[in-house]
Amino acid sequence: SARVGRVSRLELPVFGTLYGLWLGLAVPTAFDASDSEAYGAGLLVGVPLGLFSALAAQRSQEYTEGQTRAITWGGTWGTWQGFGWTEVLGIGQEQICSDFGCYESDENREEVFTSMIVGGLAGIATGAVIARNPVRSGVSSAAQGGSTWSSIYGAMIAEILDADDSGDNDGVLLASLLSGNAGLLAGEFLGSAYDVSRSRVRLMNLGALGGGLVGLGLDLLTSPGDNADIAIPL
Repeated sequence: SARVGRVSRLELPVFGTLYGLWLGLAVPTAFDASDSEAYGAGLLVGVPLGLFSALAAQRSQEYTEGQTRAITWGGTWGTWQGFGWTEVLGIGQEQICSDFGCYESDENREEVFTSMIVGGLAGIATGAVIARNPVRSGVSSAAQGGSTWSSIYGAMIAEILDADDSGDNDGVLLASLLSGNAGLLAGEFLGSAYDVSRSRVRLMNLGALGGGLVGLGLDLLTSPGDNADIAIPL
């Protein structure tokens, strides 16, 4: 649908406010701030900036629901990707070796938050570029659902296959990142090719969620153990 409705007018300002809140906390963390004043200043600047920027963008463009979702999910997905790839690639981590072996240090908080900030802003910019053209709400919802469920499936299947058995603790995360990006593209393609509506995507998401919860209930009743406790909800 190309209609500009109440949901599309509300979603972008809500996202802008929450994203401004996130930036207000993330930026001081990325600079290794240790005093509360830095975080207070971040909130005072970030929240109004996010809200009013979103309101100005919505007034100037009159984004439809599909275009709005491209921007908001772009920011969310970019933030997740920034976190994930920083962890997988070990950016900012140092290898510490001793008589008992070598391991990666976890002291890369600044790098993780910096990557999440950059990834989120890049995702918002990408979504804004996409939103210059018409975007059907079903297509954007299918991309969102496809990326979300594919990330979950990738992580859980990797866990079943013991991706981390070799000692590489990032195997499950890598599988989730790769499958999520594949699901994003697949959802966008299938949503566009089959003209899927937003309502139908919601029904599919609801069906998947309901099936997963039923599987979880079976897990609690039967306590199957091993990898079956993951496979049954999937």
